[in-house]
Amino acid sequence: SANDNAFVTEFKAVHEGSGETLENAAASALDQIENKRYASELRGRGIAKEKIRKYGYAFAESRVLTGKAKQQDEGGCLEW
Repeated sequence: SANDNAFVTEFKAVHEGSGETLENAAASALDQIENKRYASELRGRGIAKEKIRKYGYAFAESRVLTGKAKQQDEGGCLEW
């Protein structure tokens, strides 16, 4: 329902020796959520943008970093 909280998540793996950082991978996951408009179906179901939480997870072996998108404007944002 429109009052429900919703979560959109994206996972990125960082491969050893690639030079990519967990921070960059988490930001890339959040970018992908926005660029592919993953939350649009939830908005179409009447869930308010303030109720949609967006998380990007990056992992490398046993290390994990979570980035959470902040809601700053009508379209959402990528800052975390």
